[in-house]
Amino acid sequence: MNRVATGNDTSASRRSALSAFAAFTAALLINQYYRTAMALMAPLLADEMRLTADLLGLLAATYFLSFAAMQLPVGMMLDRFGPRLTAASLMAIAIAGCAVFAGATSYLALLLGQALIGVGTAAGFTGGIVICARWFSPQRAATMTGLMLGLGNLGGIIAATPLALALTAWGWRATSLMLAAALALIAVFILAVARDAPPGHPSRTRKAETMRQIVSGLAQVLRTAEVWRLMALAFVGFASVMAVRGLWGGPYLLQVHALDPVAAGNILLAMSVGVIAGAIGYGLLEQPFDRRRGLALTGGGTLCATFAVLALWPAPPLWLVVACFMAIGACGQTYVMVLSHGRANFTDRLVGRAVTSLNMAAFLGTATLQALSGVIVRAFQLPDGMIAEHGYRWLYGFLALTVLLALAIYATSSEARPSEDATRPRIG
Repeated sequence: MNRVATGNDTSASRRSALSAFAAFTAALLINQYYRTAMALMAPLLADEMRLTADLLGLLAATYFLSFAAMQLPVGMMLDRFGPRLTAASLMAIAIAGCAVFAGATSYLALLLGQALIGVGTAAGFTGGIVICARWFSPQRAATMTGLMLGLGNLGGIIAATPLALALTAWGWRATSLMLAAALALIAVFILAVARDAPPGHPSRTRKAETMRQIVSGLAQVLRTAEVWRLMALAFVGFASVMAVRGLWGGPYLLQVHALDPVAAGNILLAMSVGVIAGAIGYGLLEQPFDRRRGLALTGGGTLCATFAVLALWPAPPLWLVVACFMAIGACGQTYVMVLSHGRANFTDRLVGRAVTSLNMAAFLGTATLQALSGVIVRAFQLPDGMIAEHGYRWLYGFLALTVLLALAIYATSSEARPSEDATRPRIG
């Protein structure tokens, strides 16, 4: 099998690998934008559509809930039809969702738009994970996955200061339509340059599974006890970061620290830089430390401690908030290690279903925490719509406790050392 990490690879195969990598990185970039854009859109939607905190929380959660609901079907589609056709075809649904969201005149229309966008972008990252697993050696797959996630998180930067400027200049409706055009371009890019696997890869000659075999393979993944231990941290780690970066970070900065939208966007941009550094950093550290679980536990523990600082420190100075937001962004990317940990346990035949199962947990967790966070914050909403400062501290305390519980469950999993990947028995 030709892989770009071996000495026998041709320059053509390297170009093909990098082209596929670039196409799915672009897909992830637009995903990351949608995951975090609500932090700056929320105040505008609240004003124009008269939305309370709990309705905003449900609106943000709808994207993640529909995204999560698609993960198991997407896993089966990835293993059956490949990442290229799966990701590009679903994006047509996301484009329709953008149009519905941009033209919404009711809360239900906003929910529908968010749901369609979630469905349509559901294969971007997991398709990219399959691309990395097939085009790169096992020793480089986690590094490339982390790099893809790090570069994709530039979408979070777009959803910070640039989004604040766009919203100020054009409003949220026109901005949403511009993103629909971006989605269309990325779908064409994937179809034009991405290929599912290199020549000689088993997926090219493997007989297509029947629907019964596809479902049986998914059941085989879900029967694995280790997957459920990994799901605990997948459910909470990414979700806790998104509760801040994707929803309440913007209102917190605007209301508690009295910043204007652009200044708040600058701080959210700094948090996105932390996210990028964490995603790339976890992938780079995997090989030198020869640990996956150990790295995730260390980063997750720091994430928990940072939330505790924000929960216990009344009205913290702005410099501390910036430092904490960046630490949350960086340390919260335990997701990279969890996916690498899970992928190492399964053969290529099941890798799509394995990573989408973990991805489902991550986005179901994000939807759950976004909705619960709205309920928590709503309890402290004042008559003028503002949130009391201690309401945000209750939110941070809740996030700290959920991360701590997830770490306790994840700690019962077995370590998956990268140095043992070549000899480790794999499921499937």
